[in-house]
Amino acid sequence: HFDIINGAISMLGAILFAFIAVHCYLDFRWEERTKSIGWLMRTAFLTASIYFILEHIPITQGALIYGVAWLTYLGLVLFGHDVGIQAGFPAADGGLEIPSGDPSDVTIRIVFACTAALALFLFSSAVIATRTNKDEWKGWAKKELKRTKDTRSFLTRSKRNGIKNILRMSDRNRKIIAILAVVPIIFITNIFRNIAVIAVVYGEQMSFYDAHNI
Repeated sequence: HFDIINGAISMLGAILFAFIAVHCYLDFRWEERTKSIGWLMRTAFLTASIYFILEHIPITQGALIYGVAWLTYLGLVLFGHDVGIQAGFPAADGGLEIPSGDPSDVTIRIVFACTAALALFLFSSAVIATRTNKDEWKGWAKKELKRTKDTRSFLTRSKRNGIKNILRMSDRNRKIIAILAVVPIIFITNIFRNIAVIAVVYGEQMSFYDAHNI
């Protein structure tokens, strides 16, 4: 069906990749290595590889859909909505239906795109692809610790402790902590988004097209 919003976003993606391609060519021609372009290429490669593999393995695709669908269903029931859920494990590319208690409503299906897998893989890949050099910010960290040495503010002391912990960590540990801190937030936020979309559509407050694209 005609979807101008997703079409526009896809066009922006095409522009981004064209931008990366042009600058890769310029780097090759000028015999240079632009760090930001290298980071974008690593991030894109990791994200696309992980997403493609997991999407095309039935067990991993089905497990993600199954888990997200059931969490969405339980959330809807918890908030008092009359919904059901399709029994069984989702078939490849089939998704899992969450029907309304009213048979006249259009049934909404949780598919792989509803699992926030792309956002999860994109963030994780961006973190993994980042090459950090502690020497670039160690001086700033030491100045901050010196500047806030005698402070009694709880927030400033918390900041000092955070800086100290980051200084002690290896690059790998910082990446692991970043992923563990943010990935659950993305996942949980997506569950609430699914709940909200289904709730407003079955409540006839908004069409599925509008609710899905907000």
